[in-house]
Amino acid sequence: MRNPYRTIDDMLNSPWAAVAPPVETTDRVLRSTKLEDSIYKDLRSGDGGLDQIEQDAEKKLRSFPALSRDIFQTFYSLMPRKNEAEALSTAARKFNAPILDHVTRS
Repeated sequence: MRNPYRTIDDMLNSPWAAVAPPVETTDRVLRSTKLEDSIYKDLRSGDGGLDQIEQDAEKKLRSFPALSRDIFQTFYSLMPRKNEAEALSTAARKFNAPILDHVTRS
């Protein structure tokens, strides 16, 4: 039978409260606008060399294509904006973010 919840505490302590929605993560450390995405796509379209570099590097670091995109945005965006730390994938937190911080500081 159903067991009705009487108080907020009953609800928060129920098994249903333990089920959290999955958090969508990204390898991108920086957020971009549609205009920035369009510019990147346009500039990137004719560069087969970068495609090859990304494919080779992706074998060692799965998040390398996102890092490549973030580095481009770091140099060409007027105001780079970071994604929230909770939204970053593990690879982005451990590798991409520190590399991007180092690039921006130097």
